[in-house]
Amino acid sequence: MMNMVYLPDLADGRFVRQYVFRHPQRGPCSCVLVTECRANSTIQYAHVMYVYEQGDFLTGRPCFAVASEVNRVAPPDSGRSHFLGMFPGGPQHINLGASDDWADIGEFARKALEVIVEHFSLSSPPAEMAAPTVMVQRFRVPHTYELRNPSAPIKAETRKWWQFWK
Repeated sequence: MMNMVYLPDLADGRFVRQYVFRHPQRGPCSCVLVTECRANSTIQYAHVMYVYEQGDFLTGRPCFAVASEVNRVAPPDSGRSHFLGMFPGGPQHINLGASDDWADIGEFARKALEVIVEHFSLSSPPAEMAAPTVMVQRFRVPHTYELRNPSAPIKAETRKWWQFWK
C-alpha cells in the first residue's frame, strides 16, 4: 500500500533559509523556507515551509508543510488576503485561517515555526542553520509520484531544478 503525501507542489521557488531539529522517532529533520513560489497547479503560494525527515532537502523526505496561500476571493482591505494552510503529511490539508499577516515572509515564518513546534511536540523551536557555503538559488519539492515511491531514484528532470552557485 502506498502512502499518499499531499504537499504544495512547486515548479519553482526561491530558497530563503533552513532550520534544523531532532525528532525522537523521525531523526534529524530540517525545515526549508521558500518564497516567490510558482506552483504546478492553480493554487498560488506566497511562501512555503517544508519539513524533511531523515535529513535535509536534498537527502531527506518531505513529510509536512505550512503554506501561505493567496486568497483570490478576499475583497480588498478585508484583512484576509492569504490563507495559512497546514499539510500534515497525509492526503489532507488543514486551513488555519486567513490574514494579511501571512503575506509577510517574517510573520509567516514565525507562525510556521509555531505550527511545526506544536505538530511535532518539540520542546523548543527549530534552530536556524547558518547559510552554507553553497547557496541554493531556486527550489523545487519532488512531485507526488516521487513521494509515493521513496525508493525510486530521483529523476533527471527533478535534479535539474536543484541549481547551486558558490
